[in-house]
Amino acid sequence: MLTLAIGDLFIPERVINLPSKFRKLLAPNAESVPSNPKISQVLCLGNITQSRETLKFLYNLSPSFNIVRGEFDEHTILSQQLCLLTGEKDSTKALPFYKVVTADNFRIGFTNGYQIVPQNDPLSLLAFAREINVDILIWGGTHRVEAYTLDGKFFINPGSATGAFNFGWPELNDDEGERVTMKVCNPERPKWP
Repeated sequence: MLTLAIGDLFIPERVINLPSKFRKLLAPNAESVPSNPKISQVLCLGNITQSRETLKFLYNLSPSFNIVRGEFDEHTILSQQLCLLTGEKDSTKALPFYKVVTADNFRIGFTNGYQIVPQNDPLSLLAFAREINVDILIWGGTHRVEAYTLDGKFFINPGSATGAFNFGWPELNDDEGERVTMKVCNPERPKWP
């Protein structure tokens, strides 16, 4: 059972399309057979943005397609596009912020991750994984590939499928010796030395 976790595509806002070699790897005969028999399910971490063609490509890759909303997805447009693909009538259903699926004996939770604060923090991710009771948590939003275990749970960030740039907040890391000093002075009180 092969599960594809993919996200942070930003098509067409930041890139034109998935890299052609990657598309060919995922669907070797896309013209005649749009699906890949090796991929049993697709977990899309959001930020597809507005590419109907990309959504259709990912939807057709496997018999099971699951998607969550990214912070840059326009959920109304994405919901309508999904309804056109699936044949569902209700396009008003909002995409979830996270989903839980089962693969073999593992409970896998996946989310874009933008609603977890502080973003990309291992302890916050662990708390979220415990809250939704999963063995594996897959999250996106950082555009960096990352994998580690913590407290018996496995955490995976597949990075950006297109290499789209990120406007993320700069991170200060104490390991590198960077320091931030802040003094707050009230003009009505004496100033600190």
